[in-house]
Amino acid sequence: MKKLLLLAFTIGQCLYAQNTGTCSNPYSLCNGFGQPFTNVIDGPFTDNMAQPYSCLLNVPNPTFFSLPIVENGTLSVTIEQITNDNVPIVLNYIAWGPFDTPNVCGPNFLNAGTQVGCGNGLNTTEQLTIPNAQAGTYYVIVTTNFSNLAGTITFNAAGTTNTNALDCELAAVRQNIMNDLTVFPNPATNVVNISAATGTTIASLKISDFTGKTIYSTKANAASLAIDSSAFASGNYFVEVVSTANAKTVKKLLID
Repeated sequence: MKKLLLLAFTIGQCLYAQNTGTCSNPYSLCNGFGQPFTNVIDGPFTDNMAQPYSCLLNVPNPTFFSLPIVENGTLSVTIEQITNDNVPIVLNYIAWGPFDTPNVCGPNFLNAGTQVGCGNGLNTTEQLTIPNAQAGTYYVIVTTNFSNLAGTITFNAAGTTNTNALDCELAAVRQNIMNDLTVFPNPATNVVNISAATGTTIASLKISDFTGKTIYSTKANAASLAIDSSAFASGNYFVEVVSTANAKTVKKLLID
């Protein structure tokens, strides 16, 4: 199990005061373990931000969160909701992903095809586990507040997830030099070109499908690579690149 870190896509997005917990401006879970997030009260009982709601018939008082992944592995978190008087109250949730950006909202993105978790019932604490979470991707989580009581929502590490898994500042230091990696053409058919930023050298590359199965891997010491993709089946893939400075990034690739 590799340690998970979460990417700070901008410093501003990691300041909780700048996020509102709405679908269009979700709370960032950067450095979020143990951090209480204000829940929503007197909000919409059901909205059109996502469809369908899977195991939930509706989503009263929805609070949205974005979760960016930096390193591959399994992420497991518990989610708890309490009142301002520290009384546990019922919490349901839905999670979607992976996405290339945290800026996703609406049924075109948040739907049954992208759903990775859903919890209902009378639980005051839920556990979300995302197997094979891929670096460079993002997940969206929405929680409910059926009781319509003012309080907070808290995420904590569960199972083998490292308690530093949301240390976005640490992750950003390792990630910044790979931000300009390009994968083209995308969609691709016969050849995929991988090009690193100026001054960055690719040490290794791996292509995997959405189940986590590796379909191509190679060691390298080059600024760019051309990969024969003619034998790849049509579909979506992850391209994981590690630089000689041990920075890692993942890009999505579509094969026609």
